[in-house]
Amino acid sequence: MRVTSRHLSTLLPALLVIGLAPLVTAQGPAGTYLQAAFADWEDYDNGYSVSGSYLANEQVRFFAEYIDTDLEHLRAGGGYIFPLENNLSLELGGSYNEVETGFFDEEGFGVHGIARLETEQGLTLSGRLEELFFDELNNETVVGFGADYGLTSTTSVFAEYDLYLDEFNQNLFTVGARLHF
Repeated sequence: MRVTSRHLSTLLPALLVIGLAPLVTAQGPAGTYLQAAFADWEDYDNGYSVSGSYLANEQVRFFAEYIDTDLEHLRAGGGYIFPLENNLSLELGGSYNEVETGFFDEEGFGVHGIARLETEQGLTLSGRLEELFFDELNNETVVGFGADYGLTSTTSVFAEYDLYLDEFNQNLFTVGARLHF
């Protein structure tokens, strides 16, 4: 992959979030939840997203996600969480991915890194860098940002913005609610 100024302009905010993360006090990532969201792919019809996450122990997380718009994306995988400070953690993991539109149906795998921090005010911020590898499509670099705000001990609202930088050249915005267990 050739790094362009467009790649750098999207990676710099992620590095800023990771760099400022130690300044915020937190307890670590929320791990087991179900969520539903409104999904908006840039050049596709709006749709929805449903997903879930299961924290098997303090450091192992499994997840599954399905996005249904004109572009469908199924993603399932897991990650290992490294606590860096009381307020910051880093997850490294992998996933199976299937993407389908009227033009292609591709399967592949991905590797990701996610930095998360949770403030004392109930706000969790995250930054994600992921590389997707497909059989026939070019590799896809994804940079994502998210915020989750706890309403109660079991519910929260969230918003996420993902930039697909290569083959898809699309942005995905989701906003929804989570039920934590």
